[in-house]
Amino acid sequence: MKTLNNLYPGELEFTLCFNYDSLPFLDLRIFRNSEGFFNTDLFVKPTFKNLYLNYNSYHSKHFLENIAYGQALRIRTICSTKESAHKNLNTLKSNLIERGYPTSIVNEKVSKTCTIPRRTLLNRNRTKCARNFNAPPPPR
Repeated sequence: MKTLNNLYPGELEFTLCFNYDSLPFLDLRIFRNSEGFFNTDLFVKPTFKNLYLNYNSYHSKHFLENIAYGQALRIRTICSTKESAHKNLNTLKSNLIERGYPTSIVNEKVSKTCTIPRRTLLNRNRTKCARNFNAPPPPR
């Protein structure tokens, strides 16, 4: 760590955050619960600025509404407990409303994701996507 920090003194500083209780990886936090099983939760960096695309921007409303839906799906997929999903979905709702998203649309999109069982979200048919990606182009 000293070697890295000596490359650009005063400009760039690397830190190492190590914790035996949990492991952050990208937007995922893995931790062991009281029964000894692993759980996952959403990991949000301290530098998060809530910079979702503003609802009043010049993008199609369909596109903007699907930001709310996609982010809610992401949270439902990552969070292994209902409590952490509920907490993170409420945070998402308030963040989106702060960025100008109508409360009714945010609630509708988040509620829509809550009707999908988490097991279904985790067991999406990945081979079907890969097959479509590798398929030859249709004849002309």
